[in-house]
Amino acid sequence: IISRGYGRKSSGMQIVHDGKELLIDVEGAGDEPFLMAQVLDKVPVVVCEDRSCGIRQLLDYNSVNVIVMDDSFQNRKVYRNLNILTVSSNDKKVDYRLLPWGNLREPLKNINRANCVIYTKTENHKTPDIHSKFQPFLKTNPINSSLLPTLMKYNVSNYQKSKPPSKPIFAFCGIAEPNSFINTAEELSLKVEGRKFFQDHQEYTEAVIKKLSEQIRGSSI
Repeated sequence: IISRGYGRKSSGMQIVHDGKELLIDVEGAGDEPFLMAQVLDKVPVVVCEDRSCGIRQLLDYNSVNVIVMDDSFQNRKVYRNLNILTVSSNDKKVDYRLLPWGNLREPLKNINRANCVIYTKTENHKTPDIHSKFQPFLKTNPINSSLLPTLMKYNVSNYQKSKPPSKPIFAFCGIAEPNSFINTAEELSLKVEGRKFFQDHQEYTEAVIKKLSEQIRGSSI
């Protein structure tokens, strides 16, 4: 896996995982590459602004035959065998204008470079409204994703399935679509009566956690 390592406090080419062990911390890797390296504990992960340089590192020092590039649809310097584009079903048609007026990094017609389009956060396999904007440029039929959420509880040993608590909860997150997180929590029969949304890729420093704890204690929960 190769990523730019958004939000990391390092620069240049960094080996996050060499296929045997983690080599740097989350600050040097960026939160998403670090998480992937933790979960996929035998998969080499590197971060690099220059994707070509990162690819050479993987090919020269690891036995790999598949390389996954994260967030690279706009990277034209590297030839890809397969372009997979994921699209949130929660996107609004009004957002599909070029930056800075909307969220698009390039014209919508360029979606025709994608070999596969996957709609995420779809409800009951229903094709989302945003499909009408994409349909004229699709080479193949899109795929609707399916999510079956499971409530897990973490203790010192591992994650385990859990029943929803009877008491209300305070939920917080730092992701791009926080309302989707709340919707999932409510699907799991969690009674969300307090919430705090941080910015995407939020760094949870001691000061942030302390302030959050004070907010939770001061809530009506």
